[in-house]
Amino acid sequence: MSELKPGGRRINGSTMLGFFMFWLAGLQDLGANVNKNVKLLSAIAHAGITGRTLARRAGIHHITVSRLLNQRGRCRPQTATAIAQALNATPVELGLDVWAGGPIDES
Repeated sequence: MSELKPGGRRINGSTMLGFFMFWLAGLQDLGANVNKNVKLLSAIAHAGITGRTLARRAGIHHITVSRLLNQRGRCRPQTATAIAQALNATPVELGLDVWAGGPIDES
């Protein structure tokens, strides 16, 4: 599969993945990944998919994937399991912060 680049040239998925991995390495070098889940981000890149594709495969909303990538909260155990299965990994390998569940004590 190829996509149209600005200027009318086409690039294939392998080229896009290579560019993304180069970009990700640059983020790590600059320290810009402080608020990013780099483990999840690199697993998505390694799989050669987008966050929306991951969401579709895991049966969750794409905003949930975005929140987890940007470390904006925890996820339910079922969500972590679905994401891990879609990426052939474990929630721990993906650096997912799982909410333990149960009732919330408001006292």
